[in-house]
Amino acid sequence: MSKSIVETTGSFELVEPNQSVPYNRPAVVEQTHFLTVRQELGQVRVLAVGLDKEATDAEFAHYLKDSEDPVLAIAAFAEKYQGTVYGDSQASAVSTITELTPAQKRAAAKATAPKSDTPPAADTTPPTDTGTQDGAA
Repeated sequence: MSKSIVETTGSFELVEPNQSVPYNRPAVVEQTHFLTVRQELGQVRVLAVGLDKEATDAEFAHYLKDSEDPVLAIAAFAEKYQGTVYGDSQASAVSTITELTPAQKRAAAKATAPKSDTPPAADTTPPTDTGTQDGAA
């Protein structure tokens, strides 16, 4: 059975009895019915297919760790094990590996927000008339 490089499409891990797909990086897995179903449900994205059976996730993890560019690590690993890389899927590997939590995203947005010397403009919208006056019944 051939192997693939896959990643989850969110911050969750998929676990089978003999393999898993972590939430924070792509992984080398044997293509199983479980993963095929998860792919159809949009929970798994395939980055490379057709890897030789000798390819291991442990070795792939070292490729990712040693590489400055996850896309190049995927391409090099796939080439070593006779696999085919999906062109559109390469960019998604970068987003998975560098995915931030919502709190991290807010902190980054706050830290990179443009600083202005002028204070925010005051609200000059006139009050809305509710149709009643004080003392009216």
